[in-house]
Amino acid sequence: MRLDGLTVKAQEAITSAQGIASDRGHAAIGPLHLLAVLIEQQGGIVAPLLEKVGVGAARVAEIADAELSRLPSQSGQAGLSMAPDLAEVLNQAEKEAKALGDEDTSGEHMLIGVGEVKSPAKEVLTPLGVDQDGILAAMKDVRGSQPFGSKALPSPTQYKSPQGVRV
Repeated sequence: MRLDGLTVKAQEAITSAQGIASDRGHAAIGPLHLLAVLIEQQGGIVAPLLEKVGVGAARVAEIADAELSRLPSQSGQAGLSMAPDLAEVLNQAEKEAKALGDEDTSGEHMLIGVGEVKSPAKEVLTPLGVDQDGILAAMKDVRGSQPFGSKALPSPTQYKSPQGVRV
């Protein structure tokens, strides 16, 4: 995964995930950190997608936070590493972006990656019924079918509203 292939929001999400992992004393940044950030990201698309799938974003955030609290922490850490499952999530997200004809990888692609790669974050989404098919259907409904190619994707208010009207 190349960072220059990520949208600005996706780059911000990775940076924020790193911050959460550091603040909590975790040794590595994992998909759970990324999921927590994507849900809470101001102006992001993941929370609206989850709502469209029929899962309350607040509920997913609550479960993700509880799972983050269960991860072991350490003090005086030398530095953070990227967990192998996060690297796999990011690679899967890049593949999804390409498959959809999108030039850059964004939060919705990362959500699909989180839902596809075996990890604690997938274990948060799966029991709630969040899967690739549901996310793809929600993406089509929320953003339309055109591929996106800009690093600075529109905010969710510029996507289609739940009623199908651009706002």
